Amino acid sequence: MLTADQVYAQEIESEKYQAAIYVDTYYSRLIAYEGYKQEVLDFMGHLPRHARVLDVGCGTGWFLSLLKKQGWTDLSGLDISPDMLAIAKEAIPQARLHQAPIEEFSAGSGTYDVITCLGTLHHMPNLGKVAARLHDLLAPGGTLIIHEPNEDWYYESSPVLRGLTRVLYTPLRVKNARRVRALRQPWKDIPASPHHEDIPIDELIAAIKPSGLTVERIQFGNTLMRVLEGMLFRESELDQKIYKVVRALDRSLLDRIASRRAGSAMVCLRRSS
Repeated sequence: MLTADQVYAQEIESEKYQAAIYVDTYYSRLIAYEGYKQEVLDFMGHLPRHARVLDVGCGTGWFLSLLKKQGWTDLSGLDISPDMLAIAKEAIPQARLHQAPIEEFSAGSGTYDVITCLGTLHHMPNLGKVAARLHDLLAPGGTLIIHEPNEDWYYESSPVLRGLTRVLYTPLRVKNARRVRALRQPWKDIPASPHHEDIPIDELIAAIKPSGLTVERIQFGNTLMRVLEGMLFRESELDQKIYKVVRALDRSLLDRIASRRAGSAMVCLRRSS
């Protein structure tokens, strides 16, 4: 069993190699990856643009850049990888960027009105400690937004459902086989992340609740998109049309049917005033 320090050390080593290709493979070429971050922006739409924001696990700064474009003005990012942060510094020089594990990070005398954790918590080995630190970093009445893949989703629950879903995306996989191979090639020799475990959404909430944060809203989504997200490319007009159709299907039907068995969840939590 690795300690938290060992996990983070290996994560930093892995991200040293990932940093150079992360933007191109995930953001520049894939449609769905940016799509879910736009959903997060929509989810945050009721919050004031002048709020002090911290993006935990900010990586290359892509989400901070989207926030800036949407009019958010007080932006900070936190990551353990110096290589990721170097790219973030170029992408969004206006943001305050910090390198540290969340458990060790101190904002000095200040706190944040909004903290986002987008696909980061399943990389962290001690959710109890992480949740307690997130609570302390939030201002009274502050908001925590979490987006996580959901281990307990329908696709993994039954070989029959998984088989039927695979049949649905087989034509797309065949059509984009060359693009997918080219996308995966740079990742072939990169060391794997040492701690990458999807969390059932109810377990995630149970791990966070002792910190004193209150769940205000949960939104489930990406039921079918999570299967397709690595096969839809920006440079293909057909893929863009497929994306719009599948997202509409997800929102209008599949996400509602799947509910807590959906592919991902966004959770809004609040610190008491």
